[in-house]
Amino acid sequence: MLCDKQINSELFCSSTFNLEKLQKFFFEQSKKQECSIVSRLNKDDTKILSQQLRSLINLTTLKFEIGNNTYIGEDGAQELGESIKNLNNLTSLSFQIGTQNFIGSKGAQGIGLAFQNLYNLKNLSFSIGIQNNIGIEGAYSLGQSLKYLTSLQELSIQIGYSQIQKEGAISLIQGIKNLTQLTKLKFLIGYNNIGSESAIEMGNCIGLLKSLKTLQLTIGDYNKIGLEGSKAIAEGIKNVNMLQCLQINIGFNNLITHEGASDLAHSIHSLKSLRILDFSLGSYNIKGQEEDFGLGKGFKNMVKLTSLSLKIYDSEMLQQQLITRARRQLKRLTNLQLNQQIQQQQQQQQQQQQQQL
Repeated sequence: MLCDKQINSELFCSSTFNLEKLQKFFFEQSKKQECSIVSRLNKDDTKILSQQLRSLINLTTLKFEIGNNTYIGEDGAQELGESIKNLNNLTSLSFQIGTQNFIGSKGAQGIGLAFQNLYNLKNLSFSIGIQNNIGIEGAYSLGQSLKYLTSLQELSIQIGYSQIQKEGAISLIQGIKNLTQLTKLKFLIGYNNIGSESAIEMGNCIGLLKSLKTLQLTIGDYNKIGLEGSKAIAEGIKNVNMLQCLQINIGFNNLITHEGASDLAHSIHSLKSLRILDFSLGSYNIKGQEEDFGLGKGFKNMVKLTSLSLKIYDSEMLQQQLITRARRQLKRLTNLQLNQQIQQQQQQQQQQQQQQL
């Protein structure tokens, strides 16, 4: 394990071992409050890193990233959990596990037990990349840990393909329900076959978080939340009337239908304080529909909106109609982003017009 670089409170570790440099870094950090660690270590060296991490009891801010393909496994993740749970002065924690680390359900349980001991946390961000296979039990443990973190104000959860299924997703979401002080929530769930029941639970959860000002919700491809799932999410959004920033990204083949998209649109129209909207519908959600599902019709009511991003992959014609209406009706709009394919078409049209002149 080589500590390749040390910049102030940042440590970058690759794959060859240098214990002396590692110990020096942690000795220097022992009285500091902020630290950032990026690790590319294998399972055995991660254990050594974890042992050193326990000494940083004064930390209030920690950013910890495990790189892709390091294969730390269950043991490595559990060792990290044992170290982090001692850092109970933390108010901000960012914890990322890259792809193909295979931490499994036991590794996720170890991390969950660590989180629940960090009762001073106000900001938590955790990301688990694909092929970590945390499963239903691992997701349950993480969800249970969130119930203890009642002081959280900002929460970001990103779970790639990890076989959590609908039961695991529901457990995670139920852990968020009690976090009534949240002002910012980011929830990204990759392909995990969560189905409509999880989306219904998500809608119920969102509706309870009355203090939210920022909501970023991404349902990845092939989760098939369906009409009922999208309806529940829409109903939840309606109840969060303090929202200023909203991102909804429904991935490929979630089958929400034109009616589900319409419900989401109407929920957005009710948000009188909304300033930033990012709305994306992947393919096979409203396939074959060219008619506006209601989003554009409500632009006139969104008087505070300054930034809009639109991506409707099932219908370029519909997206163009929405863009035209947005430009005409959103008087405060200063930033408009759209599907790159449509942007390219517009640029080509402009070039052709200039050539004709």
